[in-house]
Amino acid sequence: MNLPLCIKLDNVLIRSSFYWESFILLIKDKPLYLFLLPIWCLKGRAYLMDKMASLVHPELELLPYNQALIAWLKENQHEREVILVGHASQSELDKIAEYCGCFSKAYAVEGSIPQFLNQQFKEQQYEYIDEKSNGFKALENKKAGLKTWLKAIRVHQYAKNLLIFLPLLLGHFVSQIELDIQVFLGFICFCLLASSVYILNDLLDLASDRRHKTKHKRAFASGAISIPAGLLIMLLFLTLAVSLALSLPQAFQICLLVYYVLTFLYSFVLKRMVLLDVFTLSALYTLRIVAGLSLVDQIFSSWLLLFSMFFFTSLAFAKRYTELFNSLKSGVNKPHGRGYHVEHLQMVSQFGVASGYVSTLIFVLYLDSAKAAQYYHQPKLLYLACPIILYWISRIWIKASEGQLHEDPVVYALHDKVSYLLLMIMVILIGLAIL
Repeated sequence: MNLPLCIKLDNVLIRSSFYWESFILLIKDKPLYLFLLPIWCLKGRAYLMDKMASLVHPELELLPYNQALIAWLKENQHEREVILVGHASQSELDKIAEYCGCFSKAYAVEGSIPQFLNQQFKEQQYEYIDEKSNGFKALENKKAGLKTWLKAIRVHQYAKNLLIFLPLLLGHFVSQIELDIQVFLGFICFCLLASSVYILNDLLDLASDRRHKTKHKRAFASGAISIPAGLLIMLLFLTLAVSLALSLPQAFQICLLVYYVLTFLYSFVLKRMVLLDVFTLSALYTLRIVAGLSLVDQIFSSWLLLFSMFFFTSLAFAKRYTELFNSLKSGVNKPHGRGYHVEHLQMVSQFGVASGYVSTLIFVLYLDSAKAAQYYHQPKLLYLACPIILYWISRIWIKASEGQLHEDPVVYALHDKVSYLLLMIMVILIGLAIL
């Protein structure tokens, strides 16, 4: 007779830790209970898991299961008794065993699993598979490489932080090396802080991402990178950003603080609130420009900030439009974790196009102001930039209506040759206007 086969839950059956999945859900749904966590820990793992199980319930069907292992177990389960063991509440473990459909029983363990199994089986032999087991093909997990980590911290999103250089360029301060260095350090601060926020957002959005047709492949949703590793890197990047910011002007530090508070509120609350989510995203873009102004010690330009608010509000609406469009195609009435319904699709597009066109109008009015004459010898040349802005905004919305737009318009622009061509023409026009 074949020996009983015992399968560990964490990092074997699921490419994650059930404790950490519950912990993240507790942070998201019932954060005040975190203050009681140390007391629960003192009462033992079993008590801790039972308390967490009574408060939060990870969606079992969305956990990152090792499908190759489950398939193998289903093919061979008639040959031997298959037992699930893990650090979870007994009720949750039973549900997981039932959901997988390949286990005869499940044991919730408080301490060492090997010690528990030795006591359970006594003199009887058994086979135990954990993450250290060798020679088992279904357990072959690739370690997260550099490419996986770069995607997790969203290096490609650093392009958004280039907005911090805009006041330096438009104010014609590029020749001042001291300001160049200061703005560059501010850029690094925003990149580090943004990465820490992206990681936090991904961890809080595990359930939503696992439902998504493409986001389920993200590092934390798929289990490619563990939750503890994500929390550690998040805290490291946050610490580095704060430490670096202490060497920069106080006004910039305030901007950085406001940015973090806004993104924190967005991750927990605002992303689920209709319209407020879009205005928050637009404010976060504009805040980068404000931070740039604080670094070059310039008076805030109402023209630049107004243009930025309307322009990026249009892009934020395009982001929501694409999410709704994809939901409609998938037959889902409401994207998970958002406040919008597919019935809002038309209104969202109208708001977005209108915002984009208003930003162009603001640009035209700026060119006719005394402010433009201070910075450009030939401001009239910049009227040629107006149709370029209108064309780009219109093209973004046409791509969105065709379902060809990435859920983040900025990411789409980074891979779009036409956007680069239009940007090059804009740079040439600005250069000629300055001469």
